[in-house]
Amino acid sequence: MPKIYYILNPAHWTIPEMKTTNVSNHTVVEDQNNKWIWPDAADKRSINPQTFDKLKTLFNITEIIILDRWTGKETCSVKDHVNRSGFIMLRGKTPYKTNPQFPDVSRIYSTVEGHGPVVVHTVGPENYLETDSNKVVSEMCGIVSPVWHYIGVKVNALCVPNKKTKDFISS
Repeated sequence: MPKIYYILNPAHWTIPEMKTTNVSNHTVVEDQNNKWIWPDAADKRSINPQTFDKLKTLFNITEIIILDRWTGKETCSVKDHVNRSGFIMLRGKTPYKTNPQFPDVSRIYSTVEGHGPVVVHTVGPENYLETDSNKVVSEMCGIVSPVWHYIGVKVNALCVPNKKTKDFISS
């Protein structure tokens, strides 16, 4: 069953209406085909190795699809990111278990077939809506993906254009 991680509360996405549960500062919705997961807040309380490891263990997550908004025109597969947000969710949280203090983050992403690969510039939720739409800008991908990668989860990330997020899930 695919595990899909929304970067923030998915008010701008269409989610199947199902029973929700709260686990480790995250909301989880499950249907027959997917498990939808999103953090309560974009902060170190929700996004950190300890919390993600609990989710990984509880839901047997070995691979995840991260959905993020971006300013491009088509849905793209993230092949790399430049974190321009000022937030690094691993800072002060490593080493964790037997993982290194300074993890290799040079190869975080696996590309998703059928979607062109792109390098995104992550600016964070506070700056996302204020950015120049001509730039390749994502909201949170470069903040969250390194944490999933750090705990050993295969990361696939898709950036969906702002105007297509409501229709993306049903397609």
